[in-house]
Amino acid sequence: MTIAVCMASYNGGRFIQEQITSILSELGPFDVLLISDDGSTDDTIEKILSIVDSRILIFQNTRNLGYVRNFEAAIARVVDAEYIFFSDQDDVWSPGRLREMVVCLRKSRKNILFGLFDVIGEPSFSDVVRSDQIPNNRFKSLYRLFLGLPQFPYYGSTMVITKVALSYIFPIPLPGISHDIWSALIGNFRGDIAYLPKIVTHRRLHGGNLTNPNRSLYDKIKTRGLWIAGLIIFLWRNR
Repeated sequence: MTIAVCMASYNGGRFIQEQITSILSELGPFDVLLISDDGSTDDTIEKILSIVDSRILIFQNTRNLGYVRNFEAAIARVVDAEYIFFSDQDDVWSPGRLREMVVCLRKSRKNILFGLFDVIGEPSFSDVVRSDQIPNNRFKSLYRLFLGLPQFPYYGSTMVITKVALSYIFPIPLPGISHDIWSALIGNFRGDIAYLPKIVTHRRLHGGNLTNPNRSLYDKIKTRGLWIAGLIIFLWRNR
């Protein structure tokens, strides 16, 4: 079994060492942590290089790609991995999550798995999602996703995919669609998602990574339109 963990970094020097350490403790000797840096101007690169471990592979973009494309740049460098995990630069992995997620994914016979998260310093935050909220209908899940209704969360930092899913999820057909939402859309459409109702990531919320909860109706509609266009392109390519 070979694992590849994809991380997108950008000015994450404050927390990235703790996250890298939590990831490396989960990896085997032949697994890799692929870090794509998007032109950090702080001490991110120095913090990464201070951790001497041959499993860390760091790549620096020649120009700033933005969050979505930077993650895709990391994903594009995956070679011969059986399972691919995704990681933010400022979270912390739960101990034992890698093995538990792989075992759960194998048992499910699916190719995409999402787990849960809690928030560092706010343990009650995880109570928002319960195990009985696991989707049991892929079309209902798609419906709720498009309407933005509460359900099992789809975050890249809590997911793992197989090399099979990697082959049909990427490349993402349109810019602006994040890898986690695209995986949720395509995975639900294909009925290829499993769920682990356990916390696998401790998320660190701060001003640099908070999603804007006050987006305008226009922005929300525009985003859904982008998803629909992406799905149409996906169906056309796979007809």
